[in-house]
Amino acid sequence: MELDELKDMWSDYDKKLDKSLKLNIQLLRKINLDKAKNKLRKLMIFKLMEMFILAGIIIFLVSFIADNITSPQFSISAGIFAFFALMGFISNVKQVAIMMQLQGGYTEAVAPLQRKIELLKLLIVKYVKYALLSIPFFPIWMILITKILFNYDIYSNSMRNWWLANICVSIALIPLVWWVFKQLSKNEISRFWVKNFLEGSGWKQAEAARAFLTEIDDFERDI
Repeated sequence: MELDELKDMWSDYDKKLDKSLKLNIQLLRKINLDKAKNKLRKLMIFKLMEMFILAGIIIFLVSFIADNITSPQFSISAGIFAFFALMGFISNVKQVAIMMQLQGGYTEAVAPLQRKIELLKLLIVKYVKYALLSIPFFPIWMILITKILFNYDIYSNSMRNWWLANICVSIALIPLVWWVFKQLSKNEISRFWVKNFLEGSGWKQAEAARAFLTEIDDFERDI
């Protein structure tokens, strides 16, 4: 066999190998992008439902404040609750906006998609932090909930010692809440229990979507 024939055979082999690699990349990209898209689609549906619930809560609380404007214990309690609900609603709007961009942007390079998912994860963490900060206000929630559910003024009808005990518990919770808040504020969330703490908020789905994109990126880099 002459040298020219060997070169031609080698060139054909390179072309076939290159074609095979491209097909493998395209197949991996399609499969993983579909998986990532599916994860985020489920999360987006959940967040949309959450948005509607929070919007309903906010509308109800605004009406409740208007009806009880002369009773500060009720109007202030509802105002604080409405503030946290509004923060959660705004966060959900931002999260859904990013996921809608991702649903329509899977023809992009992997890196921009990864950055959007990292932003989504950051918003999810902020959402959890807003909810966390509401925990020490639980005596105020009790005033509001007992009024709404039972039309009972627990603020005026409870003994002073009962309120002091609840306030002491509320104050005692602040260091714990602040410590968890700081754990969620770290640049890289790596502790197992922190990840589990975030799991129900959508972190798990966003992290899974990011992992599928990372697999594509790693495969393309190794070629």
